[in-house]
Amino acid sequence: MNRLVDENTLADRLNVSVHTLRRNRMKDDGIPYYKVSGPRSAVRYDLQKVQEYLEDKNKK
Repeated sequence: MNRLVDENTLADRLNVSVHTLRRNRMKDDGIPYYKVSGPRSAVRYDLQKVQEYLEDKNKK
């Protein structure tokens, strides 16, 4: 089962600011994320997909 985390949790894990994650979302090749709609829309990151993205990025 994949674990989804919010931007604050991911920023802490990656040791970056939330602002950095928000800027990254504007890039076409940024960290993959899900936008959850509802009364208050939210962004969630799948930790497995984040790990795959980072591994792939480090190979380049």
